Amino acid sequence: MDTQKFRGMNIALWISQAIMAVIFLFAGYTKATTSMEQLVVEMPWAAEFPTMARVIGVLEMLGSVGLLVPALLRIPLVTAFASLGIFLIMILAFLFHLTRGEYSIIPFNLLFAAVTGFIAWGRLVMVPITKRG
Repeated sequence: MDTQKFRGMNIALWISQAIMAVIFLFAGYTKATTSMEQLVVEMPWAAEFPTMARVIGVLEMLGSVGLLVPALLRIPLVTAFASLGIFLIMILAFLFHLTRGEYSIIPFNLLFAAVTGFIAWGRLVMVPITKRG
């Protein structure tokens, strides 16, 4: 791969990582900290699965940190695995909402799965994070 393509891919990955980190930090924080009464108004499924909503929130926050911090610190593979983890959460969310007939949420699940899948592929194959030095 020539240097210009490498640079462009790296920029695209950093932008994707930053956007997904912000989205999942916000979404995770909301699920983990909002009162259950208010969370149910925003996410009706949380009434049936309150513990799952909290656990998913914590996992999303951890994943958001994993999308940026290890890459910034030049720790190999962690960002790729964090993005794979979020990708898995989004695929499971897609299936969950599909089985419940909550179709309005599905496009977001698929979009976020596609972007985190792109990050995983990019950081595993195209432009891996390498140790400094």
